[in-house]
Amino acid sequence: MVNSIAQQVVAAVAGGAVVLTANKRLFRYLRTVYDRSMAEKGVLVWPGARIFPYATWLQQGLDSLGESRRLLGTYQQHHLWENCISATTRGSALELMNLDRTTDTAVRAHNLLSEYDLTTEFCDLTADQHMFCAWRSQYLRICEEYRWLDEGGLSIRVLDAFAQRQLPLPQKILLVGFDQLPPGIIRLKALMNERGFPCNELDMSQAPEGRVVRFAAADEDDETQRMARWVRLLLEQGVESIGVVVPDLQRRRAQIERALRQQIDPLAAVRFDETSLFGLSLGSPLAQQGVIAAALACLDIQPQMTMDRISYLLRTPFVSGSQQEADRRALFDRRLRSFQQQQFSLPALLRLAKGFGGLGVFEGLLSGLMNIHQQAVTAEEWADLFAAELKSSGWPQGVPLSSVSYQAVSAWYDKVLTRFAAVDPTAKVFERSRAVRIVRRIATETEFQPQRASGPVQVVGLLESSGLHFDHLWVMGLDAATLPAYPRPNPFIPFRLQDEMQMPHAGFSRELEFAGQVVSRLRCAAGNIVFSYPRRSGDTDLSPSPLIEDIERVDALPLAECADLPYRMQTMGAELEPWQDDQGPSLSSHQSSGGTRLLQDQAHCPFRAFVHHRLAVRRFDQAAAGLSPLVRGNLLHLVLQEVWQRWGSQHHYLHLTAAQVQEDINSAVDKALAAGLGAEPECHQQLCLLEKQRLVRLVSEWLENIESRREPFTVVQIEQNLQAKIGPLELTLTVDRVDEVVGGERIIIDYKTGSAMNIADFLTEPLIEPQLPSYAVVGDEKKDRVQGIVVALVKAGQCRLKGITSDDDLLAKVRSVAALPKARELGISDWTTLVDFWHRQLDQLATDFAAGVAAVKPFDPLRSCRYCDLPGLCRIGDIDQEGINE
Repeated sequence: MVNSIAQQVVAAVAGGAVVLTANKRLFRYLRTVYDRSMAEKGVLVWPGARIFPYATWLQQGLDSLGESRRLLGTYQQHHLWENCISATTRGSALELMNLDRTTDTAVRAHNLLSEYDLTTEFCDLTADQHMFCAWRSQYLRICEEYRWLDEGGLSIRVLDAFAQRQLPLPQKILLVGFDQLPPGIIRLKALMNERGFPCNELDMSQAPEGRVVRFAAADEDDETQRMARWVRLLLEQGVESIGVVVPDLQRRRAQIERALRQQIDPLAAVRFDETSLFGLSLGSPLAQQGVIAAALACLDIQPQMTMDRISYLLRTPFVSGSQQEADRRALFDRRLRSFQQQQFSLPALLRLAKGFGGLGVFEGLLSGLMNIHQQAVTAEEWADLFAAELKSSGWPQGVPLSSVSYQAVSAWYDKVLTRFAAVDPTAKVFERSRAVRIVRRIATETEFQPQRASGPVQVVGLLESSGLHFDHLWVMGLDAATLPAYPRPNPFIPFRLQDEMQMPHAGFSRELEFAGQVVSRLRCAAGNIVFSYPRRSGDTDLSPSPLIEDIERVDALPLAECADLPYRMQTMGAELEPWQDDQGPSLSSHQSSGGTRLLQDQAHCPFRAFVHHRLAVRRFDQAAAGLSPLVRGNLLHLVLQEVWQRWGSQHHYLHLTAAQVQEDINSAVDKALAAGLGAEPECHQQLCLLEKQRLVRLVSEWLENIESRREPFTVVQIEQNLQAKIGPLELTLTVDRVDEVVGGERIIIDYKTGSAMNIADFLTEPLIEPQLPSYAVVGDEKKDRVQGIVVALVKAGQCRLKGITSDDDLLAKVRSVAALPKARELGISDWTTLVDFWHRQLDQLATDFAAGVAAVKPFDPLRSCRYCDLPGLCRIGDIDQEGINE
């Protein structure tokens, strides 16, 4: 049913009036109403209604003057302002400011001054405002030189043409949906009155007020869910026009869309007709569409590419070879992450891809990216180059495009590249980095709203709701902090001038008056209206807007039953059968990879061992700045290995001069770096130099403070691999080092570069530190001579030995097994019983693993789960919560 406001607009159009609307949404709504009224009257053909958005009507006036080429587009104006600001601030501290945001603020300030026809010549200005005036003077000189016109001066030029009779003035004008008249409209009304022509403003509050109630929700999520269920109830009742108004729709868009889909359109995710029961007036940024994000990633190529960018290129489906090479690309992604580097150069990346194999199409993509154009050219040339580069990379033919993706690609060419090609009216050249930044900005600021059939529910922002009428309306988020909004005066215009002219967002009185007009209008926008607000936001209590405090409060609203999938699963009638699956299949082969790490995982948590070593599932390696701790630890192992292979014994070391020791250490470090970093894709020369200095200092400290002060020893084994049978498993173990002391006893040493482990961990049930005990248990034929296990903590400023020996005199500062309180608690009195204890524990761990024991049972949640990569898979948090509830 057409409401009274729409009827007045139809009558005005029929009477020959020009109708000017505040926004495009209201324009489309009124045009639809007018066309429907003509069809209902039986008219077969009728002229188009003279209904226009105000900004469009001004542009049509400029077209009639033959001056449309003078008008700068939004991005052209931004580009010129950016040039002026950059030229002024180059080389100063101001060059560090955010150029995009500063330019946006300056452009808004200029447009306001132009639209209000104001000057700051006689105002007291701050330093920032003086700087803005200098930028503006330079910008105006450029516009005057080229006779350009921008958005701020558009209304003045067109109204001057009406005043000078260069354009015929409409004899009737009706203004619809303006909560506050802009300066151009005020001048237009004065000119119409001067000529004796009517220019009326439609009073949106003259319609009868609907039934209005106020509702307080617990928080934003509760408010959104209740709104969605309220909408669903109305749809089930057959209501044809439902409105939802959200003051901060941009921030809450995703939350509201998700709630509406869950409650009223749960099948949208699996339906292929691209229709929806609701429509949101605010689209999402075009740059957030997957196919456009892929285009931007292909264009924004740097000599050094981050791991995140490389991973995205490997995973995106919108480039050539994404389907046929999907598996190889996924494996290559994992391979790159294993290097734990943050960046790779394109040549190194191409070399690694060729060595990996099976990535022919991706290699071609990388080769094309290495040859991209880098020289400065004009925006128009950049647009052609970007289109050609994307085509050569196979974008967007990686997969068949959906309707939404196809529309996004069309918008890319029609809106992004076309606007970018004309972004610089001076046709000057600029670098690729700036070209890509401008394209990304245009794509981010281009609102993308897929064309699809929408149902009776419309979600709009506060300003876009002007002039719209619904059968039922819910206005959300009306807390005191949101309405009236806090003032946001432009910092480049004197605040007193903004307040005097009542510019948008100038002061509290302006915002309060504007908010009051909006609320009065919304109270007449439907027959049934709900005003709501959240009572809390995080830890903050909220109160209702003072503009709705007089409205009747209700504690409950008619709502439909929850329809989202989680609720349906929780309330389904079928009884669920509990099933606890802690047992995996037994090993078919006794050989397994993982070494003692397998046993350590089994001790900490059987589920972790099963996932890591039976399913071969692990978290991706994380990129780190510089060399990763793992690489640095391996380098230290290589240096100490090389040193003791040269010297063989403490005796040889102690008889070397200081110069000889340093020479040998430097040589060992050089050899270790060559061997250890040979597998790295690339390593910066300065980084290698810093690592060499670190290793030389660290090894020198270790030798001087620890090795030189020990009792005499000989190094008999270094980095020896052992094939060990532990229980039913056959594992490969690598012993860092075995020393033989004067009495013939042997001590197993394992280097550590992190925090030292607790010796008590060698005496736990299950054995959570099985590495050194396994070496002592399964050594060579002389294993009975092993009388100690030692952790060598090689860490700057913290070098020390820590472990367990058979006798106190075997190794200084390392206690014997008999001196350990934990050993006495377990009834372990000597080295033989300790080895037997380790043997039983290791056998049990190996037997459990081979049998498929896979229970989620951490040894100590604080320690075992802290650095585990599987909490999302084992859901240990849910298990703990169930235990608390029980």
